[in-house]
Amino acid sequence: MKKIMILVMLFFSLTLPLFATSEEFYEIITNADEINGEDWINFAREEKLSYLFGLSAALNFSEGIAYYTNCKVVVKAISSSFFDITGVTYGTLIDMTDEFYSDPANRLIPVIGAEFYCIQKLKGSPPDVLTNIILSLRQEAARLKI
Repeated sequence: MKKIMILVMLFFSLTLPLFATSEEFYEIITNADEINGEDWINFAREEKLSYLFGLSAALNFSEGIAYYTNCKVVVKAISSSFFDITGVTYGTLIDMTDEFYSDPANRLIPVIGAEFYCIQKLKGSPPDVLTNIILSLRQEAARLKI
């Protein structure tokens, strides 16, 4: 899993600056694996949109690399259609992520974790599953002290 995250973040940090809307955002985004709720709440809406575009592109790119290098384990791990939610806009994800980070206890959670939670919520995961996701994300964020 660590290799997947490194690959995703490497691609993400190299491609997202193409979408960046400000110099400050470019500086932050070069450390994409460290972006959490503290950063998210300070982004302008356009910067949030750029971030999600880049995250989506990185995940698609990683899935392609895994597929073409015949890495079945990686393909299975990332081909769960992370951003494949019919009828959901990036605007909806931004609003949900804003709501997620409105709880100060979630602010240390990296954005990719927040997006995972939001997508699970959109897919109709039961409340107890969503609670477990949040608790796990908080625990991991505290361990990493991002």
